[in-house]
Amino acid sequence: MASDDWDALGQWLQRDIERRMRSQGITGLSIALVDDQRVAWSHAAGWADREAHIPATPQTPYRVGSISKLFTVAAALQFAAQGKLVLDAPIQEALPEFSVRSRFGASPITARQLMTHHAGLPRDVLAGMFMERPEPFEAMVQRLRDTDLASPPGLLMSYSNVGLTVLGAAVQRLAGWPFDEHLRRSLLEPLGMEHASFTVHPAAVPDLAQAYDRQGRAHETGLRDLPAGGLNAGVLDLARFLHMVFAEGRAGERQVLPAAWLREMLRPQVLDGALAVPGQRTGLGWMLDEPQAMPPQAGPLVHHAGATLYHRAHLAALPRHRLGVALASNDSRASKLLGEVARQALRLALAAKAGLRQPEADRPNAAPKEAPLPEAELAAYPGRYTTEVGYLQVRRDGSRLQARALGERLELRADAEGWLHPRYALLGLIPLDIPDLADVRIRRQQLDGRELLVVRTAGKELLLGQRIEPTPGAPRWTGVAGRYAPLLLPGEEALLEHVEVFEEDSLLLARLKLPERYGSTQPVSVLQVLSDTEAIVQGPLAGMGETVRRVEVDGQPGFECAGYRFRRVAI
Repeated sequence: MASDDWDALGQWLQRDIERRMRSQGITGLSIALVDDQRVAWSHAAGWADREAHIPATPQTPYRVGSISKLFTVAAALQFAAQGKLVLDAPIQEALPEFSVRSRFGASPITARQLMTHHAGLPRDVLAGMFMERPEPFEAMVQRLRDTDLASPPGLLMSYSNVGLTVLGAAVQRLAGWPFDEHLRRSLLEPLGMEHASFTVHPAAVPDLAQAYDRQGRAHETGLRDLPAGGLNAGVLDLARFLHMVFAEGRAGERQVLPAAWLREMLRPQVLDGALAVPGQRTGLGWMLDEPQAMPPQAGPLVHHAGATLYHRAHLAALPRHRLGVALASNDSRASKLLGEVARQALRLALAAKAGLRQPEADRPNAAPKEAPLPEAELAAYPGRYTTEVGYLQVRRDGSRLQARALGERLELRADAEGWLHPRYALLGLIPLDIPDLADVRIRRQQLDGRELLVVRTAGKELLLGQRIEPTPGAPRWTGVAGRYAPLLLPGEEALLEHVEVFEEDSLLLARLKLPERYGSTQPVSVLQVLSDTEAIVQGPLAGMGETVRRVEVDGQPGFECAGYRFRRVAI
């Protein structure tokens, strides 16, 4: 591909990025487009520090959040290549002090399950996660001894920062010195990532992009879960990681990761006993998709997004064609923008490098051609569902279906294939970065005796939720309705403002009030009571989720969940 072609592609992307940033008020953004072993084009727009008039550049370091997990997995695979870590053996062989409680019976957790988010661990231990002086991440691993599994190991793909932090603790134990120092020696320096580092606190990073949200300048605290989200890097640093991926583990003359293990990172992982939701695939660390709106010859899309309190990042690649893109922003509103630009950049690069163009697509906002559902399907959908985003009700309205979630009502219109399309964009319904919710479609599916809802979007299918039915004779909690606030440590950033507990439709529900930076969405979760003192916050599968315990806090009714202690502040 001629340099003039890359220049033309870059000019188009630059105009598109800057137009989008202006319309959305995004403060700063950097991007690098990678063609095999070179950066074909890079650009930055906006401000790294608006108040000091410091512009963003391709060298500007950002907190890249969960992209850190790819490096933690790569470091673990280096030990696997040395025979010091067995992916399918209990993780206690490398980390003897790890343990977690389980109501699902004895079942070991393996490194492979941690790498693929199939370990059954909770998503987060929220208490103490973001604060000025967080405890060491290995102390959080010790706290897991008093934490319950959310689902049986190996059954369900459920994203978990906790799981990658446990993996990082195993890496630290195998290395024999601190995690951040080992990652510097084993990966960052060999890859030539000169400005990259793992740090607990952003203040330790020279020239780091300052944080912003819709209200202006913001403050990034420290992050306890270093292996899951503590990497600082510019997009040119992240480009060097992609160079290694495209070179099958090599960086210059050094084999940083053996080629076979690099290929294993990118291979779709099939775990025995896992719930086989079609299209729900991961590699080791990487998320895998068949890219939407690209020709079949594009091959798999591997990607990972990242977020801290305010920084956002996105890394994506088409390994078959050795094309990749790295993006980062210091603005909490930028997640959707980064995902959209990443896909657009890869589509353009694929067309320019390989002459492969996306097929003709329908107009993105075109309404689906509606087709009536058979009577049996109309009758089968109505009911109550526990989902990835909380409580969902589906009701019948004549020959159509309606749904209610997150305080919103929407119509579900069927197409000729029987998929249901939301009538309008319902912000937050699907927890994915997608360019347009007009692409979202939902369908019932029977799987392993479960009545599920599956969502298809951005070229893949994901588990959305499962129908729930009342359980005769199940225990009930009384006198717990009210508003509960988490008790925070000094210097701790609130990840929840409060939780409102109430009854509706004979269910015990909890409405979460999130901080303003997450928008106005207030998810509602179903609490399944197990005993007088324990319940679970049901996730996408019925009977599974994080444990809630009733306790007394300062003489008031309270709960313990996700590491937090909640005290009732209003009835």
